[in-house]
Amino acid sequence: MEEDGKKPHKCKHLGCDKTYVSLRYLRAHETKEHTGCPPECKLCEEFRNRRKTRKKHEDDDIPILMELPQKLCERLMDGNDKMLNNSYLVPLPRTPSVRAILQDFIKTLQDKEIADFAISFYTLFCEMVGPFLLYEIEKKQYQQILTLVKSNDEIGDYYGGEHLLRLVAKLPQIAYEIRFDKMDELKEFLEHLAHFMEENSETIFLEKFFRINPDQKTLF
Repeated sequence: MEEDGKKPHKCKHLGCDKTYVSLRYLRAHETKEHTGCPPECKLCEEFRNRRKTRKKHEDDDIPILMELPQKLCERLMDGNDKMLNNSYLVPLPRTPSVRAILQDFIKTLQDKEIADFAISFYTLFCEMVGPFLLYEIEKKQYQQILTLVKSNDEIGDYYGGEHLLRLVAKLPQIAYEIRFDKMDELKEFLEHLAHFMEENSETIFLEKFFRINPDQKTLF
């Protein structure tokens, strides 16, 4: 039992200083604030009901730009837990890769403008995965990938759905903050992509990660 007034459970996400009395409340915070969890998420319903202050995006005057499907939120939460608390990594290279996922996604599209977004999205993923989408525990793995690729465009051939989903969750707020001028088109694209990933989750996502051995020289 925790001592009165103590909040030993601290959020480990970069730039977040939230602390909580119980691990359950911390998990609810991570799900809602760091994974794009939708309002109807049962995992944090009790937590939201107990909060006395408004949600962070309301405090910062940031609108809810996109709500991820429930199953994708749960996958993000599970990945957060594995990375932050259990020293697990996604085994790389992944099959299907980010490139392959987006190529399959494009084949399902009727709207050329959305398809054009998908092509640009792949390039964006390759540029953002290193600086913005990795946990500290994954950065050594990323550095090893850089020694294997001949160009930035090949990075997406190593990563898969787990990391692609992180970009889907993070991009709406990033785009809003930089005043991206095609927010409606971006939202439509991301909603289509999220639906595609949910519908094909059994082939896109891994069920098992692997635990890091501190003496391991290579993380593949």
